[in-house]
Amino acid sequence: MDEIEKEVTVKKNKSLKCLISRYLILFVIIFLVVLMAVSAMFIYFSRDLPLASEVLNYKFDTGSEVYDANGKMIHMYAFEQRKLVELNKVPKYLVDMLIVTEDSNFYNHWGIDIFGIIRAVFVNLKTMKSSQGASTITQQLARNMFLSTEKIYSRKIKEAILAVMIETQFTKSEILESYLNKVLFGNGYYGVETAAMNYFLKSSSELSISESALLVGLLKGSGYYNPLRYPDRSLKRRNLVLNLAYENQIITEKQFQQAISDSLVVNSTNISRNRESDYFIEYIRPYIEKKYGTERLFTGGLKIYTTIDYDLQQYADSVLNVKLTELETLREYEAKYEDVPKDAVNIKTEYLQGGVFAIDPNTGFVKVMIGGRNFKHSKFNRVMQAKRQPGSCFKPILYTTAIMEGFTPATVISDEPLFFIKDDELFWEPKNYTREFRGFISMREALQRSINVVAAKMIYDIGPFKVVDLAKKLDLSTPINPFLSLAVGSCEVIPYELISAYTVFANRGELVKPIFISKITDSKGKVLERYAINKKRILDPKVAYVMTDMLKTVVDEGTAVSARYKGLKMPAGGKTGTTDDYRDAWFIGFGKNLVMGSWVGFDNNVSMEDKMTGSSAALPIWIPIMKHYENKLKNQGINIYEDFDMPEGIIRLPVSKRTGLLPADLLEPTKTEIFIEYTEPNEKSDSYRYNIYPKTQFLSSKDHILKSKY
Repeated sequence: MDEIEKEVTVKKNKSLKCLISRYLILFVIIFLVVLMAVSAMFIYFSRDLPLASEVLNYKFDTGSEVYDANGKMIHMYAFEQRKLVELNKVPKYLVDMLIVTEDSNFYNHWGIDIFGIIRAVFVNLKTMKSSQGASTITQQLARNMFLSTEKIYSRKIKEAILAVMIETQFTKSEILESYLNKVLFGNGYYGVETAAMNYFLKSSSELSISESALLVGLLKGSGYYNPLRYPDRSLKRRNLVLNLAYENQIITEKQFQQAISDSLVVNSTNISRNRESDYFIEYIRPYIEKKYGTERLFTGGLKIYTTIDYDLQQYADSVLNVKLTELETLREYEAKYEDVPKDAVNIKTEYLQGGVFAIDPNTGFVKVMIGGRNFKHSKFNRVMQAKRQPGSCFKPILYTTAIMEGFTPATVISDEPLFFIKDDELFWEPKNYTREFRGFISMREALQRSINVVAAKMIYDIGPFKVVDLAKKLDLSTPINPFLSLAVGSCEVIPYELISAYTVFANRGELVKPIFISKITDSKGKVLERYAINKKRILDPKVAYVMTDMLKTVVDEGTAVSARYKGLKMPAGGKTGTTDDYRDAWFIGFGKNLVMGSWVGFDNNVSMEDKMTGSSAALPIWIPIMKHYENKLKNQGINIYEDFDMPEGIIRLPVSKRTGLLPADLLEPTKTEIFIEYTEPNEKSDSYRYNIYPKTQFLSSKDHILKSKY
């Protein structure tokens, strides 16, 4: 019996071994089949995946940042708005909240969380929904780096393969840093630094616990939890993240209570796209894009340092719109800015338009450029592209030419009705704005009061060709014909060019070329280009000073005297300008450190109606902006009362108010006037040389005859 039992036992053991062998062989076969299937799947889905070297050398697209003169970022040229930040600069509690919320097993898996997948499958089967995902942070990074967000199995397989590949190439810290720089936080903000700057106006290193929780909460669905559109959803999601952080001992109970009681306060504007600087941003873009290429501009991380003073620009933009809105209301224009939707794009703007341009005469740095009231409405830059008649703002060029020809501020000219005849035909009858005539008047007073008749006599005397020549030297690029009506600004100019021309008066006769960008660096800080100050001597310093002194009279006592009434304290000069039928209103004024011009008009060049002069329409825009700049100088410790430097060769002399000559006796009323040395009156002077008829040898045509009406 024992032998039989032994034999049975042996047979059973052989059968068991055989069975085990068969199962083992089957298992090996299944394993090999699965391995081959997985390998085939890996090979199949890897065809469209990047190589390991591409993963290792992956570079984030970072937009090019634009900074103003004070180092404030005012714009970002970017397909994806992104500003990179190192992981050690991000608060630890933000990183910990990210892990506990998005991937609690992050430090234990190798790219794929198997247990998380199994758990998600069971939950989805139970609920019969695909509500549960099991993507790790690494998988999310892989998806954001190389894949689409399409919810299909092939993408999930590719995502898993890439995640494993990333885990083999990078450390956990590097993965976290890449993730925080890559992921979208809604509203076009890519990366935690850009999100922090736009939502909370601070760097990510300064984020509070509450703010960090809000950003982490957005990763669940930045559109669904958008704090700008759905604040209640966003707040609820933030509180959930805070609860997880507290339960996992990332924050203390005190921190939790404080954070969860914080109200939801987020910035609603994109600081990388400042509306007030849109015209300036668009003006410099073509130059940079042409030189460095579109791809490098929008993805290469350039840093563009501009000359714009964003604080002054922002203030000027506000003033321009407020003042023009006041005029629209006062004049009851049919088309008004406030009636047009603010989000309308590329429309024909029929409402009143305006522009402001300001430049530092010492450096050429452009401080303000406003090309219109709303960049969305119209991309046309009215200060850089428009051609408008300058009216009397052109007179300083005429007067400067006259001073170069021997005229002085004391030169007396008769302001009387006159007309110009050619071939027995009346071709021009200059008229003063007030339609009044003042008789004998000095050049200084004529400029102060913007007397057109005097300007007409002056250009007739010195010849319009000389005026055109000076205009070209001042870099006015538009065609300027040598017509007599040039005396009252009948030509067309590009606003910024005429405003920049005034730098010769603020800068002792040197014209400075406008500079919009001070330097450009690459993403690593290497300087690619730097712009140097470009000045050229146009006027003798003495001529420039005399002209500057005369233009100061316009502000102190003339057509721009309201600047003094409204509190402007710095020494300043300038000139108002109004064109026929009130189509254009100008004021260009300057101090020692800023030349600024404002223009008002309609795009279609129709009349703004009666009395819309440079004094009433453009000057009220200029004054508050210049006062704001004056306060900025004071806050910087700059002496705003310092006057323009007087060069050698300028003398002051008491002359007769009536004749501009030396006083005939002690009883004759006098005024102190300035002269370039050797042009001052003496006993043999005849100040009436220009009073009746100009010198005929300077006439541009024998057919031109100047006649008095009386």
